[in-house]
Amino acid sequence: MPTHRQLQSRKRRLFAVQDARCALCAGPLVQIHGNQLDHIQPKSEQGKNGIENLRLVHKGCHTARHWVTPKDVSESIRTLRVMLVAAYLLWRNDEWIIAAGWQSGTLRRAG
Repeated sequence: MPTHRQLQSRKRRLFAVQDARCALCAGPLVQIHGNQLDHIQPKSEQGKNGIENLRLVHKGCHTARHWVTPKDVSESIRTLRVMLVAAYLLWRNDEWIIAAGWQSGTLRRAG
């Protein structure tokens, strides 16, 4: 695992190589601090920590990049559906109760 000093050195080098631009959105990187290193080939797919596999990106761009990837799309949609349902429905006494702000009533589980 790289030390803090090594990570900062990589950030400085990438900041110069990338002409102070985010590798994802091409927007300006105002300073080195506050930005993040992104693995081009993810470590989960045997990506390395070497400078050739890293790029400097905005924190927001990095978050957005990892929010949904092609292989995670269906799982992300499933998770979002569960979150939306949980926000509006409550499970009580073996039935869904529609939460406040929606029409009152219940939805019984099929089966």
